[in-house]
Amino acid sequence: MWLLIRHADGLVKSLYAQRELGKLTGELVIKSQKFKKYATLFCLAFCQSMEHDCSARRRCERILRRAGAYNVLHKYEDGGVESDARRKITVSVFKDLDYREITEPSDILAIAANVCSYNTRILVPKIAKDQAMSLSLGILTLCMSNGEMIKTDSEETALSKRIFDFLEDQSMSIGPPLQYGALTFIKHCRVPVSRLSAAGIHTEGILWKLSDVIRPDRLRQSLLFQDKDLNQNNIFRNGLDDYQRHRMFDLLEVLNQRNKKRYQRLANNLRAYLNGNESPVGSDDWPSKYCMDMMAACIVNAIDSKKYLQLARPIGGLPKGGRGVPYRAIFTRDRDELRHSGPTYIFTSWSRTKERKQEASQYRSLAKYVSVEVSINTTNGLARLKNRKWANGLCFFDGEANHPFVFEWPDSLCR
Repeated sequence: MWLLIRHADGLVKSLYAQRELGKLTGELVIKSQKFKKYATLFCLAFCQSMEHDCSARRRCERILRRAGAYNVLHKYEDGGVESDARRKITVSVFKDLDYREITEPSDILAIAANVCSYNTRILVPKIAKDQAMSLSLGILTLCMSNGEMIKTDSEETALSKRIFDFLEDQSMSIGPPLQYGALTFIKHCRVPVSRLSAAGIHTEGILWKLSDVIRPDRLRQSLLFQDKDLNQNNIFRNGLDDYQRHRMFDLLEVLNQRNKKRYQRLANNLRAYLNGNESPVGSDDWPSKYCMDMMAACIVNAIDSKKYLQLARPIGGLPKGGRGVPYRAIFTRDRDELRHSGPTYIFTSWSRTKERKQEASQYRSLAKYVSVEVSINTTNGLARLKNRKWANGLCFFDGEANHPFVFEWPDSLCR
């Protein structure tokens, strides 16, 4: 979308200004995306230089709530990927829509669904302004139906808070595999939901049990140069760079040194992946190779940071399964995480971009990817999961069957 901004008749644009702002007489012509980016940068810089001017700060905050670019805010205002900005951007969308005091409150559901690229929509009748509970339930249902990640294994969160504050508290922190382009990754971190029930959020995926550890000292140090500026856009266009491929072949060598059968399937998968030239699916905005490349880059970063790697095997739909199954995944782990007592399980799920029709409308749902460490309870032969934290790893799940699981509701929603 292009914006036309009227300017004074006597203003003469230079050649540079014409290239950036168009040649239309009496109007500045600018892409809305670029306008939001630079308006956001200006407001953030202005607030920093005028931090003691409360009135100026309030004006800038109003602009940012209405025209702020979330990726710029994420990078500069919230301290980047290492802060609470890792929480889902969805919460910011809902809070900003609430700030605008939309005339018809129920319109928030439709607007948010469009902004967040939801494929499941909640159609509700008009909600009176004093029916906040009905709107809150609609917002909660919309988020859960579209697989937004919430904390289910955490301290109790009071339901007495407004729905926006509740979602902010319960929103699960996502650890993107790469720092640059984190918001794009977080946008796709959703569980594919088959249905909601009193038991929780029903989904399908693969359950992994972590086992053997590869210590940092098992991988030789490399004297090659790593491109520190590589980001997700580079990965999407070009895949892994030469340095990253070199380090992944070092990891392959370590796997080949372990002659037991349970390592060879993973070694073969990794070799085929590094030697493959898979082309992304044209209509898919999140092809599987792209996701694997990002996770491989994350593993390289972990190797260079002298973190531990832990191998995992798919175990079917129940925690007691998977005996004798060879390894098919590699996850990055911190030393403290390895001290966790008892078995460790990770749930993963990935789905392609899909086109869906609902009544007279057609929606293009985003590809979804989830990789979370979970705790497990088994009831009536069905594994019930609780989120613990995000986990990054390279998984080879080609040929592995998805199994049904249920993510339990937070305790505060069960009272």
